[in-house]
Amino acid sequence: MSTASTENEPVAARFVVVVAGNRAKFEFSRGATVMDVISEVCKELGIRSPSNVGLLSRSFNKLSQFDPPILSWLRLDSALIDCEIDPQDTLYLMDTDLSQFSLEDALEIRFLSVIKKPPSSVLKLPSKFIRAQTVDLLHNERICYSYDNVREMGKSEGNEDSCIVEGTLHITNYRLLMSASSPLEPSTNTTIHHVVSSIPLGGISRIRNKSKSTVDIKCTSNKRIHLLMPDCCDIDEVTNIIAEAAFDDEINCFAFSYNELDRHPLGWTVYSPLEEMQRQKVPNSKWRLYELNTEYEKIPTYPPVFAIPRTVSDEVLSEVFEHRGKSRVPALTYLHTNGGSINRCAQPKLGIRSHHCEADEFLLEQIRVTTPNSKMSDELGVLHIFDMRSKISATANRVKSGGYEHHYPNSKVHFCDIKDIHSVRHSYKAYIAACNDVSSSYYAKVCSSNWLQLIHRILATSLKVADVVAQGDSAVVHCTDGWDRTSQVCSLAQLMLDPFYRTIHGFEILIEKDWRSFGHKLSERTGHCCTAKGKRQQSPIFLQFLDCVWQVMEQYPDEFEFNESFLLCILYHSFSCRFGTFLFDSDKERKENDIHNRTVSLWSMINTNLNIYANPFYEPKQQRIQPLADVMAMKIWSNVFCFHSEYGSKCSYDRTQKLKQLLSLHAENQGLKAQVAELASRE
Repeated sequence: MSTASTENEPVAARFVVVVAGNRAKFEFSRGATVMDVISEVCKELGIRSPSNVGLLSRSFNKLSQFDPPILSWLRLDSALIDCEIDPQDTLYLMDTDLSQFSLEDALEIRFLSVIKKPPSSVLKLPSKFIRAQTVDLLHNERICYSYDNVREMGKSEGNEDSCIVEGTLHITNYRLLMSASSPLEPSTNTTIHHVVSSIPLGGISRIRNKSKSTVDIKCTSNKRIHLLMPDCCDIDEVTNIIAEAAFDDEINCFAFSYNELDRHPLGWTVYSPLEEMQRQKVPNSKWRLYELNTEYEKIPTYPPVFAIPRTVSDEVLSEVFEHRGKSRVPALTYLHTNGGSINRCAQPKLGIRSHHCEADEFLLEQIRVTTPNSKMSDELGVLHIFDMRSKISATANRVKSGGYEHHYPNSKVHFCDIKDIHSVRHSYKAYIAACNDVSSSYYAKVCSSNWLQLIHRILATSLKVADVVAQGDSAVVHCTDGWDRTSQVCSLAQLMLDPFYRTIHGFEILIEKDWRSFGHKLSERTGHCCTAKGKRQQSPIFLQFLDCVWQVMEQYPDEFEFNESFLLCILYHSFSCRFGTFLFDSDKERKENDIHNRTVSLWSMINTNLNIYANPFYEPKQQRIQPLADVMAMKIWSNVFCFHSEYGSKCSYDRTQKLKQLLSLHAENQGLKAQVAELASRE
């Protein structure tokens, strides 16, 4: 560890730098000069000090207003404190005439962090360890703070707190990293460090001090991390640093820094509303496009273009805006080849006095008559309205000017009794606790959490919607606002009906269409950059949907092009804030924040690594799948819910290893098939 400070001089700054690929820590006093920096770095590297120093600085760039940043030459006797060095600044050391200067000839020192008011326990390592203290970072990720001798605590078999790992805690602009060290390498006499924990800042839901030395971190996934800090550490300072980074405004999250659009440019082109509707043969003689929402002025939480019956005019639809919650009118989301359809909306505004809206009744009747069955006089041909709530809940909403379609002609209302976000949140917490319980009451706690009962209810309802559409009728699906339970059931029903949505590309489109474009509040429900006030609206609705998909995959392992890793990747990045895909709550908000130009889509990363997410068993044979929805058929998704359980960890590891082996064998098999085909073509 190099240092140029004295006991009597106050510290001006501590620098974490990368020199020639190696990370090092330097500390300088307020009176230190630029030459002190150069001397210490060169001493550490064992090289001669150069005669000239250039600083490529963001702060200098702000003053000079040049773009790209200009290189400012520093006097070697300049006071360090006056140089305004910030994180991401770069020093270029060179030993030639300035007129012949080239960046390629210079030694580059990149500043990962600058701590002008440092924590009391900033990382201090012996020089022989500095070379091995490198942590692999993402594009534009930088280490802001590091703390040595941190212990991650966990539960032992006796339910006692025990140390899982001891190492270094790094706080970057994206995540918390715990790196541990393996024993000294005899040949190099250095310690090899590896990351053992990685927690995205966007996935932190709560942080607090449990004691004078322990930080308790709760993640959005309900996973908990307990960190035992060294005695010399200011625990309040550490907590505040993590909290400020984790609960910053969404516009400041890492996705806006991690912008590799030059490497991953195509993710945002995966979904085109018009192309997906054309795939479904829309528009046609029965359906047309409504295109007056291109600036989101009519329905802020809807896509810019959506389909409605051709017989419904824009004027009639304008009347319906006033009669549906949040103006979320019935709109087509899926058209089956037999003419049956799935439509989604919010609840009608009936109120206690049951206000009628002829335009709304007309719209639903026109949805009904788009199907060939509408000409029949029996049970076939009616419009099936699936209200995700219980009848009691739907009726109670009339007090709040809501309600349900109890008087609409030629229709049948199905009350599905799928629980709201608050019930789901409470059930999820109980389920997580139960899945990681090692006591004899494990099964009782899993049952009493009601999570698997909720999954059963969602799948059973989705099956009913799919049945209605498969027989050639149309369904209208809504809950209260039409963006939580409605998104779950609509997307799952389509997954059961259409094999396209069981492909990687199709599933990406399904999420884009029924979750992002139709206004599921992804950011609010996940808790991105969440404050205490916003926690009341948090709920694992999207996770619940992915759990349902996983349950179906378990029953139909050869009908899905993607594997479990695909779902786990989507789930992880729904709260990581690394990609722009799950930021904000509507297309309108994403457009206002220029998401497509300022962030990378998750689909970019996935679609350039398809071999990781491919299902080696994929051999689709069925157009429609009909999974069992009984509670007894439901399983615990151990890779998601059993993170503190030794059994769950072992199951997760075993499944992952087997999948890797299968993918390797599948790749080898494909290669052999290609060789056989090539040999056959030569004959």
